[in-house]
Amino acid sequence: MYFCAITALTIGYGDVVPTSTFDRIDAILLGLVGMVFTRLIVALALRGVQEAARRAAGVVADPGKQ
Repeated sequence: MYFCAITALTIGYGDVVPTSTFDRIDAILLGLVGMVFTRLIVALALRGVQEAARRAAGVVADPGKQ
């Protein structure tokens, strides 16, 4: 679990490393999945901040839906 968390979160301390070819491929795929999920979470958080800023400024995101 430790290795999965460190790899998926793209931290990569280097204290635990895969040794076999299969493990290395698995680690690469896990890192890619981690990057996708990290990007998704950041995008969702950014969208929430942008919507909150629009509401605070009194701007409606879609004027047709008032």
